[in-house]
Amino acid sequence: LAGLAAVESAYQEQLAAYEEECAGRGLEMTIEAHKSALASRRDDYQMRTRYTQMLIDAQRMQEALPEARTLVADFPWRRDVHRILATALWSSGRPEEARNCLQSVLSIYPDDAAARDMLKTLEQQLAQRQK
Repeated sequence: LAGLAAVESAYQEQLAAYEEECAGRGLEMTIEAHKSALASRRDDYQMRTRYTQMLIDAQRMQEALPEARTLVADFPWRRDVHRILATALWSSGRPEEARNCLQSVLSIYPDDAAARDMLKTLEQQLAQRQK
């Protein structure tokens, strides 16, 4: 167990150094750096979630949506990837799909305050559109 903790600690240090190196670059360069790094590390959950979130932040929905769907397929037990998918759907103009995604997360994790808050905001926006 101590060996696993040491490996995880070393990985976290390496990831932090990588993130620090990318921080000085613009968002587009950071996205491309993550994309290159992921070519050999598709199983890296943390890097993939950061990459997908950066795509959403950059409004690159044609890339973000498939990445988010793949994250959910690969890590279905991670509630944050469902929220990332909901964000990508919402940002892609698919609020009903985003609502379904959030409702699905809340049916499994009713204590997920972030998903509940996102759903509340989404419901409010949908109600405004109907007026």
